[in-house]
Amino acid sequence: MSSRVVQKGDLILITGGTGWVGSHIVDKALEHGLRVRLAVRNEQKAQQLIKGLKAKYGERAHLETVTVKDFDSESAYDEAVKGVQGIIHAASTVTFSEKWEDVVPPTIRGYSALLKAAHAQGDSIKRVVLTSSSIAVARGSTEPDAAPYHITTETWNDADVELAKKSPNPLLVYAASKVLSERFAWNFVNEHKPAFILNTVNPSLCAGAKAPGSEYLSTALWLRKAVLEADQNVVDTFSSSYLVDTDDVGLLHVLAATREDIVNERILAFSEVYTWDKIIDIAQKYAPEKVNTVKKSEKTSLKSNVVANLSRTQEILKEYGGLKTLEESVRLNLQD
Repeated sequence: MSSRVVQKGDLILITGGTGWVGSHIVDKALEHGLRVRLAVRNEQKAQQLIKGLKAKYGERAHLETVTVKDFDSESAYDEAVKGVQGIIHAASTVTFSEKWEDVVPPTIRGYSALLKAAHAQGDSIKRVVLTSSSIAVARGSTEPDAAPYHITTETWNDADVELAKKSPNPLLVYAASKVLSERFAWNFVNEHKPAFILNTVNPSLCAGAKAPGSEYLSTALWLRKAVLEADQNVVDTFSSSYLVDTDDVGLLHVLAATREDIVNERILAFSEVYTWDKIIDIAQKYAPEKVNTVKKSEKTSLKSNVVANLSRTQEILKEYGGLKTLEESVRLNLQD
């Protein structure tokens, strides 16, 4: 089995490495002694991240870049995968368009191009880890009378795929892209039986500190806008769900590439269910002088009915202290 894991000193291709989740994956990969090849559209955009990580790791930071202009073209990764022993694919289509054709087909094409390129390398690539999403697993309800919705790694959010076909909006189309692209990946493995082992990581809303050389992006930036700039639109857009620390998400990706016992798994990168009331209270506790938060209301008190089985995730992270708490992640998100 050890021949099928990425080991210290191996070269790993990471796509989407300059993004919010991706930058934490790169950080954790270097921490674990891996050499990193960043697939980037824009070389200049990667330089800030590289500078920050080299300041942290010094001579240990082996970072190289490869330019991939079009992440969903058929031959996008043919050159990028040569010579690597593992791949972590964190790049995604995040236009949040309400048009199915703008989001779902490109996302699936990107997965297809990557998996075909990896498969073509024979047995030299040991692991492929894909960043999926909690929304590929489930999207719960915040209705006060909603019964608890218990989910596991076997749960799929097929309901939103059907809704996206009938009445598309940005969130539903994004959900469909995540469900269908991840299903495509598992079907690819079942059909083609590649030499590499596939794992996916399904993160919920990601918060926490920024990686060296990175900025607050995506959900971490939106959380800051809600509690530091009173941006009501954020609360209206992101109803209660699970939250997870992005540092833990990055670590889970790297462990999915390097741990012998993680084989063909979906890993639920969830920690605790948040309400906006809880986030507001934490913000006021740790950054009272900076807070210009949205006001508490009936909407901010709503709580998701999703209940996830996180025993496997906690087991994977046990030696690292387990998942960070909601309070710790929000505090880190506001620490500067």
